[in-house]
Amino acid sequence: MMHTLCEMAQQHVKALVFFQQFLLTNRPTKLKRIDADARVGYGARMNDETATQPSFPLRETDDDARQLARQLIGDVRHAALAVLDENGAPAVTRIAFGVESDGTMVSLISDLSAHAKRLKAHPRCGLLIGDPPQKGDPLAFPRLSLAAEVRFLSRDDPSHSARRDEWLKTHPKSALYIDFSDFNFIAFTPLHGDLNGGFGKAYHLTRADLI
Repeated sequence: MMHTLCEMAQQHVKALVFFQQFLLTNRPTKLKRIDADARVGYGARMNDETATQPSFPLRETDDDARQLARQLIGDVRHAALAVLDENGAPAVTRIAFGVESDGTMVSLISDLSAHAKRLKAHPRCGLLIGDPPQKGDPLAFPRLSLAAEVRFLSRDDPSHSARRDEWLKTHPKSALYIDFSDFNFIAFTPLHGDLNGGFGKAYHLTRADLI
């Protein structure tokens, strides 16, 4: 009995040593900390790049991160939209989402919806982009959080017909309601974003990184 316990203890120690060595040899090598103060006067300085830098550990933003972010934006057909309600509290909903041929991010929403009314009052919003997998841990897969500003696009705009046709190619079920008078397109102008590419792969993206 004692001999068996000793063997188990030795195996446990070996496993701990192996795991420690694994962590030391596989830890991210490009972590950095951005110390810009993004809290004081944040709302007033949203367009200032120095005001949008978070103060938590990040990797250096590289071409792979930019490509992954753009791939996520181009692949999804739905997104989570965060807006401010009438009391200034956050409210989240799911919306259809797409990217036009020129790279413009758009959605089709009803003027009767609560989020449409709230966007007209407060056009700045948040988007969570990235479809969770059918299997596995959703938190282990890439997702992108975007801060954006919304523009409402008129149905009388000369580009509406082409936009409508392009939208239906990727959202065919929208044909049931796309021509209802209360449905209109909105365009998102990205301000900045935070990319989580998986464990230990966090990046901050500027507007230039996203377009």
